[in-house]
Amino acid sequence: MRRRRQEGRLLIALALAAVSGCRCKGETKIGDKRAFACAEVPSKDVHDEIDLGDGKRLVRDGVRAVLRGVPEDQPALITSFEGGAADVPVPVGVAAVFVVGLGRLPREPLGKALGAIAAKAPLVVALAGPEDEVDLVRGAIADAGKRVVDGGVVRALSIANLEIVSVPGSDDPSSIAEHGRGCVVRPEDVRALAGKLGPASKDRPRIAVVYAAPSRDPARPLANDPLTDVGAWLVGGPLDRDGAVELALPPGAPPPLLPVPRAAAPRTTSTPGVIPAGYLLLRGDGGVVQLRREVAG
Repeated sequence: MRRRRQEGRLLIALALAAVSGCRCKGETKIGDKRAFACAEVPSKDVHDEIDLGDGKRLVRDGVRAVLRGVPEDQPALITSFEGGAADVPVPVGVAAVFVVGLGRLPREPLGKALGAIAAKAPLVVALAGPEDEVDLVRGAIADAGKRVVDGGVVRALSIANLEIVSVPGSDDPSSIAEHGRGCVVRPEDVRALAGKLGPASKDRPRIAVVYAAPSRDPARPLANDPLTDVGAWLVGGPLDRDGAVELALPPGAPPPLLPVPRAAAPRTTSTPGVIPAGYLLLRGDGGVVQLRREVAG
């Protein structure tokens, strides 16, 4: 009975956080634009558990989370709603779906699209982009049901023999929406996250699922640079390069920057190339990161 009361209070708190609009302390400026910090890391670690149904639970301790009741070797699926939402054809046996970049969708269609994916997977992690309204996104997440969580809250999820770290938002002023309620990631937020995580485990490679890419030029640092020990960067926002259709990354391999396919529209690159609509399937195998790009339909 006590556990049920705790779970009830947790679900109410998460729903209120989702629908109550911006966290005022997150209001910030980037360049000459207003936005809201959507990747803040609380200084105090909190333990909570959510019953996802079907014997599955999300257990969170501070920035770390574990999906219980799902085989460790089941893959994660990563896609993006940039260009529009779609009924993602989630294969049987996927542990969790990450949607990075929510396409500036209104609350109702976004909630329905996320909820439709949650009917096919134990967990959906939604990561807002710089043009997505933070309070609207939180409302849509609450509408979509308990299997959909905010990638600005669930930050390092242990699944698929990997540690998948979520970083929503961008630090590029040109990408921030004029409405002033967009999602911005600040260097101090990523430093705080990296400090909480510490070094990656040798047996569980760390993969970053982000909207904004890190810098490859030390003279031009970007917000996501403090995140270290990353085996690969999966980028939902602008990235002017193509990625391999199938890839195996052994321990110690240089971390590639790879574009996340969009669910409903192709991506174009300057390689030149076209990345068809679809998703990435991701898992670890003995410390090797296995990644495969799939075409929707």
